[in-house]
Amino acid sequence: MTRKGVLKNGTFGEEWQQTDSKPAKITPADWVFRIKHRGPPIDDSQLTANQFKARIVIKGQFMEGIDFIDTFAPVAKHVTLRALFAVATQHGCKMLAADVETAFLSSPIDCEILIRMPPYWGQDASDAVSVSQCERPVRRLLKGVPGIPQGSRLFYNTMAEELKRMHYLPSAADQCLFITTLTDERVAVLLWVDDFVLMYEREFTASTFLARLRQRFNIPTVGPLSHFLGMDITYKPESRKMFISQEHTTDVLLERAQMQDCNPAQTPCPASTVFSKKDCPPSQSPRTTEYASLIALANDLACWTRPDIAFAVNKLCKFMSNPGDVHGSFSNIYYAT
Repeated sequence: MTRKGVLKNGTFGEEWQQTDSKPAKITPADWVFRIKHRGPPIDDSQLTANQFKARIVIKGQFMEGIDFIDTFAPVAKHVTLRALFAVATQHGCKMLAADVETAFLSSPIDCEILIRMPPYWGQDASDAVSVSQCERPVRRLLKGVPGIPQGSRLFYNTMAEELKRMHYLPSAADQCLFITTLTDERVAVLLWVDDFVLMYEREFTASTFLARLRQRFNIPTVGPLSHFLGMDITYKPESRKMFISQEHTTDVLLERAQMQDCNPAQTPCPASTVFSKKDCPPSQSPRTTEYASLIALANDLACWTRPDIAFAVNKLCKFMSNPGDVHGSFSNIYYAT
């Protein structure tokens, strides 16, 4: 457990001392611990040390009333990603996937925010955390940290400005698709928060792009596109073939619906199926939360890799507030697809 990323990026300023009687708004910070899987979850014995992550986050719920600029941050559209895949496959372009490490810490803050450091935060500038839980000082926040309302937007603005300096301009159709016209080859960059996909034709273009971007951001993980946003991608540019799937998401959906051993159906729903409010129970169904969870997973599949089931999912979504037995049985037919 280290504070290396935070210290390296100069995330927090010097200790803050109140100089007037006006009460200051102080936001607490805390730790979040998680295991970061690269792909489907694996057995604990197979985990490596760098998969155990300790993150410092800001409790943004306490920032109500603190002035800050817009919080909205765009992410790439589903259709844009599929279109990029189609163009790359059609023309045999190469594709790389990469992520920006400690992305939010690379973005300057846009207002004054005072932070109370989290428990066990070391008193000195060393990487090690403290072994004792004592009162920690208040510091000014200088960079974006996960938890602040505008964190994602600050990083998008920082990344977009850097890409514009490199002569990559956002598309009018999608602000997260950046294209350059300074070369005769097909080159595009697609952003999804701190992950991005680079489509290119010549190796020199990719190496130059990454070298330039690494002058501003920490990008340790770069490789051929094989996993992105929970999708497994098999891409062979020389044969111009791509196969994408969400096998893990599908398995989770079937497991939650208790349909692991179900038989496959020929279509997502029977022909001429019609539902109305008459199918809903008179009082709210106790399965509402479970039903909504299952439909959310199904909608994720429909948006990314299974647009063929979008119609069936759309019909099921209309009854999420109070599903009836017929919706449950219909969803079971759908889940078997």
